[in-house]
Parts: sequence; structure tokens; C-alpha cells
Amino acid sequence: MSVSATTELVESDNARERHALAFRIAFAAAVGLTLGELLGWDFPFLPPMLAVQLLSGRGPIGVKQGLAFVAVMVVACAFAVLVAQVFIDSPFVLLLVVSLVTFLAFLARGQAAGVAATFLITTAVVPLLAGESMSVAYGFIHSLIAGSALAVLLTFAAHAFFPTRVQAEPASALAHDERDSVALA
Repeated sequence: MSVSATTELVESDNARERHALAFRIAFAAAVGLTLGELLGWDFPFLPPMLAVQLLSGRGPIGVKQGLAFVAVMVVACAFAVLVAQVFIDSPFVLLLVVSLVTFLAFLARGQAAGVAATFLITTAVVPLLAGESMSVAYGFIHSLIAGSALAVLLTFAAHAFFPTRVQAEPASALAHDERDSVALA
């Protein structure tokens, strides 16, 4: 096989994988939003948003990774409620705590980036909602936890309907500027 034929074959496989990824994302977004609306959730956009976040990763997630994602979401939501309840009466301290968690989330890199993003989502929004109404904050937390479980199921379904044919290049393999972590945060 010639070099040009091999190159064309690889490019064809890469194009098929990009199309499959686009179909997986479209499937998860459409089905997730539809299910969120049908279930009458207050925040029906959360399952598709989380599913797209999971699908945009390196490749298909396993059952352990899916369960770990839901467990991290539960812990992050519990942490956000704790922060909101403890510091709701002192807004300046609440602002400092949320700022510190946001800084630490941006500081995290590599494997902990997904966990940091989850803490960033919960800690940035839950105290803000709790300042207005704890019932709205609890509704958001319910939607986040149930939405994360639904997002994992949507990810599995998307990979079942549009399977991965070639190993996609991980996003972490892309070239990025290696500056100081604290400066980036």
C-alpha cells in the first residue's frame, strides 16, 4: 500500500470518527433535553450539558468512571450546600470562600481537571441560588445529581448507537502553553 493511500485511509477514519462524535453529541443533547423536559425538571438543560462534557473527553467512559462522576457530583453538591449554609449570613466570607474554590479549580490540571470543573459548577452556582432561596438551591442540586446520572446513561447510549471506530487523539495531547500554574489560574 502506498504512503498516499495509507494517508487517505487514516484521514478517512479520522473524518468518520469526527462525524460519529458529532452524532454522539447531538444525540445526547437532544435526548437529554427532551427527557429533562418530560420529567418536569426545573433545570432540564443540565443532563445534556453534562453528557456533552463527558462525550468531549478522551473517549468512551467505563462503568467505574460513570459511577465516579456521579459520586463526585454528590460530594461537590454536598460541599456547595455546606459552604452556602455556613457562610450565607456573612456574604464577604462567602465571596472569599467561593473565590478560593474557583481559584483552586482553575489551578487543577491533568486528571483532576474534571473533578475541579464539577466543584467549580456547584460552588459557583449553589451559594448564589441559596442567597435567594434554599428551595431553589436544593432543586438545582437535585437536578445536578439526577442529571449527572442521566448524563452517564446518555453517554453510554450515545456510544452504543455511534460506536468509536478509531482511537481519537486525546485533548491533552494537543500542544498548550506550559506557563506557571498559578499564573494560569
